[in-house]
Amino acid sequence: MIGKKTIKVAFADHYKLMREVVKEYLLKSGFTVTLEASNGNDLIDLLSEENCPDICLIEMHLKNADHETINLLKINWPDIKIVTAYLALPTVSFI
Repeated sequence: MIGKKTIKVAFADHYKLMREVVKEYLLKSGFTVTLEASNGNDLIDLLSEENCPDICLIEMHLKNADHETINLLKINWPDIKIVTAYLALPTVSFI
């Protein structure tokens, strides 16, 4: 892939099966998964310069993944694009 950048993705979801499915889909779609977490606190704690993604996917019904998690990402990692998903509703939000 000369001249083509691989998009790095981190994501958080409290269901292990959903994390496995999302990770498999992302990898098959050509993304690089740099981090996966089961809650918002872990996402923030595990994020580092070495695994910093281009995009962060957050399931908003996730334990400890409220607006505070998003605010911390925006303050400490301003270059990360944030995508939130509400699995109970058929909507996705881009922040």
